[in-house]
Amino acid sequence: MRQKVLIANWKMSADFISISKFFKNISNFENVKVMVAPSYLGIIPSLGLVGDKNIEVIAQNISLPSLGNHTGSVSWIELKDYGIKTTLIGHPDAKLDFKEKNYQINQKLHKLIKNDIKAVVFIEENRVDLSKENTKENLKLQINQIFDGIDGLDLIDKVYLVYKPTFLGEISTRFDEKFVFDTIKIIREFLRNKFGYHIGNNLPIIYGGEIENDYIEQICKNNDLDGILIEDERALSHKYITVLYKHLYNDSNLAYTQHYDYKVLIDLPTENERIKDATKTIDFDMYDTSSETYFGEIKIIEEDI
Repeated sequence: MRQKVLIANWKMSADFISISKFFKNISNFENVKVMVAPSYLGIIPSLGLVGDKNIEVIAQNISLPSLGNHTGSVSWIELKDYGIKTTLIGHPDAKLDFKEKNYQINQKLHKLIKNDIKAVVFIEENRVDLSKENTKENLKLQINQIFDGIDGLDLIDKVYLVYKPTFLGEISTRFDEKFVFDTIKIIREFLRNKFGYHIGNNLPIIYGGEIENDYIEQICKNNDLDGILIEDERALSHKYITVLYKHLYNDSNLAYTQHYDYKVLIDLPTENERIKDATKTIDFDMYDTSSETYFGEIKIIEEDI
């Protein structure tokens, strides 16, 4: 059964004092996957302050190059070295700031999956999409481009898909329960059609748009949704995070039963699909990193970075 998920993206809002207060006052969690995404500077203190609480510290982004002369970039290698096992990729902010395209997000996803790092992948819907005759085609296009060449079974184990309607919360636009839930249903059905029922039913989908308090319970109970990503000032509020957690916890045992009883059996993975390539090695695992000539021994191919 899929697990309910709660992600707090702190963007650039969390200084050391805020992070300290958050971890000091936050309770421990169970039965719900809770993640916090501080900035790069906030990762190290967060790892120290989280203690034994069941909260995963994740990254907000990674650079596409794995190494080289890229000032200001942080690669998956560095994050993994510090124990980071999950990162956001394809966030609308990052795509806007760094001019990232879907094919680049796809390249990042391939690297992360290959190197056993989980990805929180965003697909967005904006005002321009709403003005089109078929408003959902861009969502399907993003899924096709970002997941191109990805093994469907890896999506279940290593990917969280976040639907983020960026126009909600803007001037004259409020949360629309029917619009959001209908869109989530379309995304879930598209995943089933593209990957089969086993993968389509089990790939976690998270709502990452504007939330009004009156609709929290409905969002948490929705069978096609697996959780919430929160990003505004409430993401640093231990009280608000606890409220969301309690709703997700209460509903975690009620969801996913009604319409999976028969569909999940239609497209179970075959034995061949279950077998992973045990000989696959991640980048640089074959090198002795303790060697003084470590980097000198590596022949770097431009296409690999």
